[in-house]
Amino acid sequence: MATFFFDNDISFRVVHALRHLVHGHELIALRDRFSVSAKDTDWIPEAGQNGWVVISRDFNQRRRDAEHRALRNNGVKALYIRQSGNPADLFADAARIIKQWPKIQFWGLAAKPGTLAKLDSSDKISDLP
Repeated sequence: MATFFFDNDISFRVVHALRHLVHGHELIALRDRFSVSAKDTDWIPEAGQNGWVVISRDFNQRRRDAEHRALRNNGVKALYIRQSGNPADLFADAARIIKQWPKIQFWGLAAKPGTLAKLDSSDKISDLP
């Protein structure tokens, strides 16, 4: 069993709906465990210590020094899902995550701690440097 942790930029409603479809894994929305205003550097260490697979739209986490250091120092597996269009488009996010869930799940189980990757617009997962 793996734990998939969804950053605040993916609606908790999508995570809660996905729980009805996904069995054998724990799915956590950030607000289920932390304040909605928690900084990434607050929750990233816990994600790494617990071996959670982080799912986020915040591709810039790896570009901001404190967050990138926290990801690397805590061995976090993170998959960044880029979605074109409106960042608040709940239905597009839900549809894409549900459709790609088998691929996301496989990656989460197979990736080594410390791996950062992206699900690109052609729905391929590739590792990031």
